[in-house]
Amino acid sequence: MKFDMKNFYILTMNSFIVEKEKKTLYGIALIQDGKQALSYLDISTDRDFVEEFVRKCNQHELDPCHLPDVLYDYLP
Repeated sequence: MKFDMKNFYILTMNSFIVEKEKKTLYGIALIQDGKQALSYLDISTDRDFVEEFVRKCNQHELDPCHLPDVLYDYLP
């Protein structure tokens, strides 16, 4: 698999408190030329679900312009 180090996706994590319980939301960020260029920070609390999405985006070298549509289609 070819991996373009100029453009790749990473998993993001953001924690918050709901009714005194800590929750973590997982998302995706696009790294372009070493800098964060785009992100969706609140996809799901299911880490495995979002990790698989990130893996598929990298595996298929998803063009960033298609990320919103692909994410929308991926969500249950």
